[in-house]
Amino acid sequence: MEDDRTPELIEAEDIEVTAHKRTRKKKATYDELFGSLPVRQVKLDNLKPEELICPNCGDKMAAIGTEVVRTEVIFHPATLERVEYIATTYECPSCKLTENPYFIKDNDAKPLVPHSYVSASLAIHVMYSKFINAISQTGKRFFYTVWH
Repeated sequence: MEDDRTPELIEAEDIEVTAHKRTRKKKATYDELFGSLPVRQVKLDNLKPEELICPNCGDKMAAIGTEVVRTEVIFHPATLERVEYIATTYECPSCKLTENPYFIKDNDAKPLVPHSYVSASLAIHVMYSKFINAISQTGKRFFYTVWH
């Protein structure tokens, strides 16, 4: 069977598609995540007295300011607390007007997990909860198979 019809030419249409923009969701800041939690500040004081002596001139260095170097969330049963560790920056008063001013900062607060706000108490609570939940789920399956 042959088709006697002649094919019709279809003209191409130009369809314009509007471009779309995908916006990336902003990463939440510590203040947005934990702004409602009470804050306790812990002052770091781990530098030895001999470290506060300027190696250039031998003078005792003076504190010139502080900054928050780490934030972590502490778990108390049924509550959370935000703890900020404050590091003091020291400068040598004799060297501050020279070409080589000398500064040192007390920065010895190492987190439990690098680049994380997890404290030891929060990590322990999460591990404990996961363990207890796993035990209770296993126990339910065991008793169900035994009694049914």
